[in-house]
Amino acid sequence: MRRSSISVLFLSIILLLAAKPEAFAFQIAVSPMKFEIPLGHKPVRRSLKVINQGKTPLEVSVSIGHWDLDGKNKIRDIKPTSQSLDQWIVASPLKFKIPSGKARTLRFSIRPFTRPTIGEHRAMIYLDQEGPALKGANGVTFKFRLGVPVYANVGRPVRLGSSHWDLDGKNKIRDIKPTSQSLDQWIVASPLKFKIPSGKARTLRFSIRPFTRPTIGEHRAMIYLDQEGPALKGANGVTFKFRLGVPVYANVGRPVRLGSIKGVVAKRTSIGFKIKNAGKFNVRFKGNFGVWKAKSFPGSLTASRLLAQSGPAKSFIKPKSATNAGVLPTTPVLPGYNRTIPIPLKSRLRPGAYKIHLAGKLGDNPLHKTYSFTVY
Repeated sequence: MRRSSISVLFLSIILLLAAKPEAFAFQIAVSPMKFEIPLGHKPVRRSLKVINQGKTPLEVSVSIGHWDLDGKNKIRDIKPTSQSLDQWIVASPLKFKIPSGKARTLRFSIRPFTRPTIGEHRAMIYLDQEGPALKGANGVTFKFRLGVPVYANVGRPVRLGSSHWDLDGKNKIRDIKPTSQSLDQWIVASPLKFKIPSGKARTLRFSIRPFTRPTIGEHRAMIYLDQEGPALKGANGVTFKFRLGVPVYANVGRPVRLGSIKGVVAKRTSIGFKIKNAGKFNVRFKGNFGVWKAKSFPGSLTASRLLAQSGPAKSFIKPKSATNAGVLPTTPVLPGYNRTIPIPLKSRLRPGAYKIHLAGKLGDNPLHKTYSFTVY
């Protein structure tokens, strides 16, 4: 929704004579010009200051409506529902007079009579002129209608937790049993439960407080954000709840990342590298790869040069002579693990002899190496 269309006051003028819009001066002003309110279970109270900027007294009536934007992004009143904010607003006074150059305060509260659904709820507070029409420039007479949008957001309830984890044989994250040396046992976070209004953000703070002497090496934890409350609705009526994991690595001692390649597993759609990590810190690939037919392979030095010229991930350009090329995956191999890291190929390989060249790093070690394989 384009809120910019309604972030300023709008004026509906009832004309008794035709005139250009510039002929009218704003007779009334408000502060603030819109409300954005987090909505919970308790009543919410707010105040609106209404100012008479004209030279004559004003009589104003207050009403509240439900609204949206039409196809031309113009405000329109629509039929209220049990979940529309206008049904929950109680305002006072509903009618008042403002002397010239003075201000009045309109107070309102939001009191839902049913459980608000998660998301945005809208209302428009209308200030309508009562009594005689005002006179503008060139003798034009008019009455004003001023609208102040109110947004009330019901946040999604989220719970924070942490756990110890590793990667299974398919390189998928899995929770494992904690130990006295696993990082999740040392994390203290706050808040553990909170709500995030639509379009807003919350800051979570955590500290790491080891209750035993940390051993040299890598310590891991996963901070989970789990949705609570009603499930969300997706496409085709599918309902779901989210779980978001944020990995945390804490290193004790200077990280030395040493991994070794123990073999190659070739398929028509991917090439897997068997990697052994005998160290105490995770290792990852960094760099590019290229696949050539064995007969057209340009040599290791030329292959490294071509891959270096291919550029980073966002702008990678495949060497013309290669059948496949790309950026190496950054999936980690955890300390003490042996894992196969697959490299997916964009184009399917036909049966035959090939060479793959890796140009970059594995952990801390430079990597410029060629491997031969056959696809059957």
